[in-house]
Amino acid sequence: MIGYYINLDRSVERRLQFEGALQRSELEFHIQRFPAINGQEYPVQNKNLSFGQWGCWLSHLSIIEHHVNNVTNDLVLILEDDSCFDKNLNLAHDLIKNYQEDWDIIYLDGTFVEVGDMISINNILHNSAVNIPKIHDIHHETTIYGTHGYILNYKNIKKVHELLKNNIFLGLPIDNILCALVNEKKINAKIILPLIIYPSDENNKSNICNDQHPLINDWITYRHLISLKNIKENGPIDAIEKSKEIGQRRISFDFSKKFLPLRNLQLAPE
Repeated sequence: MIGYYINLDRSVERRLQFEGALQRSELEFHIQRFPAINGQEYPVQNKNLSFGQWGCWLSHLSIIEHHVNNVTNDLVLILEDDSCFDKNLNLAHDLIKNYQEDWDIIYLDGTFVEVGDMISINNILHNSAVNIPKIHDIHHETTIYGTHGYILNYKNIKKVHELLKNNIFLGLPIDNILCALVNEKKINAKIILPLIIYPSDENNKSNICNDQHPLINDWITYRHLISLKNIKENGPIDAIEKSKEIGQRRISFDFSKKFLPLRNLQLAPE
């Protein structure tokens, strides 16, 4: 597996934190820094996105494009520099190596904003030996956001690249497009639960978008709750009970503020 973490040149503190985590994690594969593309300085602009969202798009797509143009038989791991991880990241590689089903992308972290999705995940956690992460299907009606951490299948990376490239000017952040591609069954997505990657305190200080949703802290907390780290420390029942409070706030929140699933966007084909 070949790994990358995306980091802006000006984000020196994040780089030091990430490199420190790498030294402590005893990973069995290499993760290298990818200098994030600054959306504000890029010669071509996407007027419907913030500079941070545009830079995020360009950075992720550049890594993927590199592996399309330089064919290897390695899985491609992409992390953002505000993600936390430990030696359990080795488990992801071992799980995938022995996985027999076809797939395009496996999420190691994800932002879930819909109560139904939270309930489905909680049911998985309740019914599984949760100290042992497993690969699960992401149903096509699931709403999953975020590009915090994921792995691409080298066998299908060209397909993912073409789908992203063809929809880059649709005016939505890259994670929204990935979500829509999952919803429309154009991408075969999986997720490892409990989450292998979990958010750091830096998630509250996004370099991508300052116009944050009022429930952002709840969504970050939920990612913490369903992480392998938290479940090993506090158990699945604690995670499930605390996540119910998040679900309740989501239900009672002003309906006009709720995110709607991305359906029928007329996405471009491969």
